[in-house]
Amino acid sequence: MAARPKIPQSTVDRLMAKCGHTCCLCRRELAHDIHHLNFNPTDNNEDNLIPLCKNCHVKVGCVAHPVCKRAPRTSKHALPRKFTERELKMIRDRWYELYDSFPRADMLPEHEDLKPKTLLKKNKAKKK
Repeated sequence: MAARPKIPQSTVDRLMAKCGHTCCLCRRELAHDIHHLNFNPTDNNEDNLIPLCKNCHVKVGCVAHPVCKRAPRTSKHALPRKFTERELKMIRDRWYELYDSFPRADMLPEHEDLKPKTLLKKNKAKKK
């Protein structure tokens, strides 16, 4: 059997940047795994991948992952109905949209009072 091809690091970087290293399903845990939506581990097309935490990776019914082997679909951790590929894509894409809409520090307006050195000077002046 041929070795499973590794997902290119540039693809992993893009995926993790889109979701902020957060699981696309629960949106609470860090995404440590990348699930292949069509269950084909050789298909590393970005549209076929979804970043998930370990718990959610089990929930989507992945059978090839080592974590899933310890928790089969009939376990208390599995959901009663398996997610479809289409459903997971919709969930993933919605999370990407939501995450992209969050305000971030790099989106702050350029203003002298917001620069780190200016803020430090103001804090020191207040303490005196």
